[in-house]
Amino acid sequence: RRAGAERSYAAGDFVFRAGEPADRFVFLLGGELALWDMRTDARIGAATLGPGQFAAEIGLLTAAGIVNPVRALTATRVIETPREAVLRLMAELPE
Repeated sequence: RRAGAERSYAAGDFVFRAGEPADRFVFLLGGELALWDMRTDARIGAATLGPGQFAAEIGLLTAAGIVNPVRALTATRVIETPREAVLRLMAELPE
């Protein structure tokens, strides 16, 4: 919590868009997120992320771009931790 900052997303806001840098780790405090298909403008599958879960891509570790867009289905509160802080925490607390 200390390494990140709280942020809110309205229903319909994109948390991650394809091609953007994978530059943050997102921990959900409240709300609901889902994968989104930009071509069809529709949700991908039925799975969602909710409070206590997180959203990030392997690109966070490799400095790659976002592959899977993620959209808020409801008003959502998160803690976003920048990539640099995540890498530092992983080095300091490897477990």
